[in-house]
Amino acid sequence: MFFTYLKKWLSIWDYLALDQDSKKITFYSEGKNYWPYLRDIIIEVLRLSDHKVHYISSDADDPGLSMNNQNFNKILIDEGAMRNWFFQNLNAKIMIMTMPDLDNYQIKKSKKTQYYVYTHHALNSFSSALRKNAIDNFDIIFCPGPHHVSEVRMLEKFYNLPEKQLVETGYVKIDNLLEKYESFKENDSNTCDSKVILIAPVWGNNGLIESGKGPGIVESLIKQGYNVILRPHPETFKHSPDKIDDIIKKFTKCNQFKLEKNILDDSSLFKSMALVTDWSGIAWEYALALKKPVLFIDSPQRINNDDYHKLPLTSFEENIREKCGKIWDGESSVSDLLNSNVNINLDPSNYVFNISKSSKIAAEYIINLANE
Repeated sequence: MFFTYLKKWLSIWDYLALDQDSKKITFYSEGKNYWPYLRDIIIEVLRLSDHKVHYISSDADDPGLSMNNQNFNKILIDEGAMRNWFFQNLNAKIMIMTMPDLDNYQIKKSKKTQYYVYTHHALNSFSSALRKNAIDNFDIIFCPGPHHVSEVRMLEKFYNLPEKQLVETGYVKIDNLLEKYESFKENDSNTCDSKVILIAPVWGNNGLIESGKGPGIVESLIKQGYNVILRPHPETFKHSPDKIDDIIKKFTKCNQFKLEKNILDDSSLFKSMALVTDWSGIAWEYALALKKPVLFIDSPQRINNDDYHKLPLTSFEENIREKCGKIWDGESSVSDLLNSNVNINLDPSNYVFNISKSSKIAAEYIINLANE
């Protein structure tokens, strides 16, 4: 254990000892669940340039730590004091990260680093999904869609903040789902099962699992003859494992129930015929990329910003929800609801920038910034 800990510190010191020209581009990941939002951007940077890319992760199971490329340097650090010290002493030219709240809590902004880039890992609004001031200390924001651009400008005006550099990148998750779903459909052995429903709720006190509604919803779907895949949010596994255990115990002997722990695998999205959720960002991905219906349990919206109701806007989630499916009470006939004119045919380009090009756009921006 001591030697593992020492090895992490030695990796950090070796990294910090490099001159800035040798580490112009650095990515930080909280863990394996954030790798899909960074992977394609990193691959494009490596493909389009000769720059060395440094990848820092706080998760030993992060797939990014297994990627091999002569210009790709991987470092594993802890989540506590080690990470805090690392960020305080960071001396890269560009730091790209999916973690908000820079300089608001333990993770501090270093004067030795020139640019901090935030790349959003959802289509949900900045103003509702993130805490107040969550992106205020970043220099550059990668924006998945038009609503993110308008929101940042509104927040800057509302709080009298200096303008940030906004980059209309797009959203890598949508691009990945579009590409992978086409491949899925081209394989004759793959089919969308009309009897499979995926449940993927948001996490938090009002989430379907945390609020105790999960068992009833699973039971209702099973009684209606559906096979159910429950895909809890990773944070729910972390903060409310007892609630998940209760569901497992209740349905462990039921062959119509399956618990899915690996959110890096998208096969359940492709195989299912509908999604049940509350306010999870997976709803917009499911509807826009796969054009499948979403059944929303009408629970309170998950809002992390205490100032949200003071802001002169309505969140993306509220605006698009009714276009993606129907409100379901958790008891009535799902088949009747899905047969009542639920036709999801939204054009993703109306909501997301640069469809199928987001990683390339982001990589080119990073490379140009590094070359300055």
